[in-house]
Amino acid sequence: MSTIHATTLGEHTPAQTIERRDEHGRVPPRWKLRFRWLIRPRRVLLVLAALWVLNIFDLGFTLLEATRANFIELNPLVGEHVRTNPAFVVAYKITLVAVGSTILLVLRRQRVAELGCWFLFAIYALLLMHWSGYYAYLHDTLSDPATNVSPLTGMITPF
Repeated sequence: MSTIHATTLGEHTPAQTIERRDEHGRVPPRWKLRFRWLIRPRRVLLVLAALWVLNIFDLGFTLLEATRANFIELNPLVGEHVRTNPAFVVAYKITLVAVGSTILLVLRRQRVAELGCWFLFAIYALLLMHWSGYYAYLHDTLSDPATNVSPLTGMITPF
């Protein structure tokens, strides 16, 4: 409920105050008024959008590395399909993320949905940090001449 105090109707004075009270009749802190547009359903939508982006990166990194001989997919449900049927892996990943997103969208006004979104975001952020470390290690290993010298010819082998 908003109340406006002024001396007369239509008169705007510097002493005019605008109070916005919450459902309990209290005046919320200024930061809550400033960020009231960022309510729980919107936060859930923003985190879900970020989760889709992180999932696309994870899928891309997985499919990119599937072409390497020494890469092993640790997910037992799609591990054998990564090299032979990448379309199955894409469909599997999109289906799982879509079903999970739908559940979280239906429950987006609940605290448990927001906590679940933030938990998944933290897990995928850690996963992408793992991918970053993997690529850093791969770059260091493949650019080191000691690991790329053929024992038969003594020449540097292309990677």
